[in-house]
Amino acid sequence: MNVLVIDDHPLILHAMRSVVQQLAERVEVVGVTGSQPAREALAAGGEFDLVLLDIQLGHEDGFALLEELRSAYPALPIVVVAASDFREDVMRAIDMGAMGFVPKCSPNEVLVAALEMVLSGGIYLPPSVMRSGPQQRSAGQHGALPHWDDRLDSERAAATVASLDLTPRQKEV
Repeated sequence: MNVLVIDDHPLILHAMRSVVQQLAERVEVVGVTGSQPAREALAAGGEFDLVLLDIQLGHEDGFALLEELRSAYPALPIVVVAASDFREDVMRAIDMGAMGFVPKCSPNEVLVAALEMVLSGGIYLPPSVMRSGPQQRSAGQHGALPHWDDRLDSERAAATVASLDLTPRQKEV
């Protein structure tokens, strides 16, 4: 299995490599620090089975890269791994074609389980999105990392598709 990890922090790339290698016996992880190196890695003919993408790539817009990758590689599963768990970011990523969204504050086991779900054809949403009511950013929270508990409990796991505010196409998928 070949995985492309796109994140602007070398330390995060190293950590993600360690976690992603738990997915299978033979996992090759290519880590790049921005949009252009990601384009080059994909254009070099490397056949990737999965892409992990940070939406905050320094001065670059990860959402723009997500849109570009989705357009150029429509069958390639892309999972956003970001410092945010704001509902608006999660839903925007899913609307743009991401197959999952994992907040960076999640435990390693959650990331592995989310990636396994995506690789088996599912879509992973963090439990925070399944809570009732929309989650809003306050004026001072644009870059703040919220504190939340990512452990699944039966109440949050039992959320219905209707409570997720998915588009008709997302529900169909």
